Amino acid sequence: SDLKEIITELNHQVMSNAEGQHFITFFVAIYDKESMELKYVNSGHNPPVLVHDGKLQMLEEGSTILGAFHELPFLNVGTIEGIGEFLFCGFTDGLTELNNSKGEEFGTDELLKVIKENSGLEPAELNALIVKSMDRFKEENSFNDDITLFTCKVNHKK
Repeated sequence: SDLKEIITELNHQVMSNAEGQHFITFFVAIYDKESMELKYVNSGHNPPVLVHDGKLQMLEEGSTILGAFHELPFLNVGTIEGIGEFLFCGFTDGLTELNNSKGEEFGTDELLKVIKENSGLEPAELNALIVKSMDRFKEENSFNDDITLFTCKVNHKK
C-alpha cells in the first residue's frame, strides 16, 4: 500500500531490464473506502479524469516516466480526501491522439466534454458513448494507435 515504494521498485525493475533503452508510463491508485481517501501516482501517463461533486479533476500528481532514470527526479503521491462517490476514467494516448481526415486530434478537451456531459451514465454506457464519439470524429480514418479505456464508478457513503 506504499505507493512511493511501489513506484520506486517498478522504476528500478524497468531500468534494470530495459537498461535505459525503454521506458513505461504508469498510473496506480488506492481507494480507502473507510477514510474515503484516494491516493495515486501518475508516472508520465495520460492523466485519468476524476469526476466528483460535479467537477472534473485530472490526476496529474506523481513522477516522470519509469525506466529512464536510475533515481526518479521527483515522486509525489496525490491525495484526494472525503470522496465517497466519484467516477474514474483512465485512458491511453491512442484515444486523445486519434486524428480525423483534416489531421485534427480528438484531444483531451473533447474527451472531457463527453465525460462531463455524461458522467451520470453507468461506466459501460459512458465508454460506449466515448467510443461512438471517437468513431464519429475520425470519419473514414482508421484508428492509428491502440486504445485503452477504463471507467469505474464508486458509490460509497459512510
